Amino acid sequence: MSIVNAFFVFGLTLDVLGAFYLAQSFITKGLEDLTFEGTSGYGSPPNLRYIRSNLYQKAEAQIGFFLLATGFILQAFDYIYLNKSDSLTIDTYYVLIGVLLISVVGFLLARVVRNKLFTRYARRMAFIVIRESKPENFRNDKWIVTVAHYLLPKLEREPNEDDQSFASRVLLEIGFKYK
Repeated sequence: MSIVNAFFVFGLTLDVLGAFYLAQSFITKGLEDLTFEGTSGYGSPPNLRYIRSNLYQKAEAQIGFFLLATGFILQAFDYIYLNKSDSLTIDTYYVLIGVLLISVVGFLLARVVRNKLFTRYARRMAFIVIRESKPENFRNDKWIVTVAHYLLPKLEREPNEDDQSFASRVLLEIGFKYK
């Protein structure tokens, strides 16, 4: 491998590390931290819109880092192993079709993964929010319904279901038990 090739690979490695550090604040941030960042002070209820937004950002940062790292690794592989021979060629038309297919499939797949990650994080976050904001020996059904509205949008109310019944279903869904 020539020095030029080596520096190119070193640069791609630094690109992967840089992408990780750009996304790290959301990738490695714990759900407990996101909960406390969503409050305005001790004892105040969390800002559920802020928390929901951060959960989506966390999922998007993980997907973005994965896509960036995969792209850089493919570039390094191409440069190290395939760039040695001029006999390997492909028509530009096929490359453009490949780019279009990768873009469409990658976008759609990333949306599905993002929504699955959000659902997983939001369920755990709902548990944390309810646990951290519950008064002693008192179940606030309206607050539980509000938490479900922002963090558990796929959990829908049944027709004619009152707050108490829906709150009980929410607590069952997230595995939370009042003592």
